[in-house]
Amino acid sequence: MRNDGTACEAVRIRVSGVLVGARVVDVSVRYRGQPLPMVEEQRVNVVGVIAGLEGGATAELEVTFKPRSEGSGPLTITVEPCTWQSQGKEWQWDKEESRVLAVTGHPASAQFPLTVE
Repeated sequence: MRNDGTACEAVRIRVSGVLVGARVVDVSVRYRGQPLPMVEEQRVNVVGVIAGLEGGATAELEVTFKPRSEGSGPLTITVEPCTWQSQGKEWQWDKEESRVLAVTGHPASAQFPLTVE
C-alpha cells in the first residue's frame, strides 16, 4: 500500500464481506511482516489499527484467508488514513481521556471474489 496523501498518525485496515461475517474464512493480516491483531466489528468486518504512514511512504500489507467451510462472495479490503483525536469523557468524579479514530484522508478499497471449496 502507498500513502498518496499527507502523513497520518494511524491507519485503519478493514477486511469485510459475507464470508467473514458467516465465518467461512478466518482472516489474518501482516503489516510490514508483523502480525496485526484484528478484531470483529459489526459482524461482517474485522479491523486492525497500525501506526501512521508518512506521505508518499509505502508498506507491505499481506492478507491471508484460512477456510473454515464452503462458500463464495465478494471481499473488500479497505485502508483508511486516520488521525488520533482526544475526546474528554466524564467518569463519576474523574475525567479520563479516550482516543477515537477520525478519518482524515480518503479510504482506498480493493474488492475481489473469493470461493472456498
